[in-house]
Amino acid sequence: MITAILEAMLLFATFLIHESFHYIVARLFGYNPKFVFSSYFSPTIIYTNRGEDLKNLCISLAGPLGTVIIGMLVPDIDLFNLFKIVCFLHLICLTPITADGQVILLSILNIVRGKV
Repeated sequence: MITAILEAMLLFATFLIHESFHYIVARLFGYNPKFVFSSYFSPTIIYTNRGEDLKNLCISLAGPLGTVIIGMLVPDIDLFNLFKIVCFLHLICLTPITADGQVILLSILNIVRGKV
């Protein structure tokens, strides 16, 4: 029972980690991001989009890539196996089926078209 509770907390932590990386990079670029909790207590970062594609690309990449890196740094202990798997599943966020992936794709298209 305690293991299940710890695993649930670790799973929620992956979403906090993901959004924290977005938050940190947005702050580094001078944005004023805010944490909000949407449906099902899911954390989300909101900020005013200034239309700067390179910065939007970096902010969007930070969440999934940062979470994967954390997953690689976590020791191989049974309790953390599910946590590590979920961290690696954040790679899905790089695809355009997610909000991060859509921003990544749009930013890359705009950069390639010369709208930097």
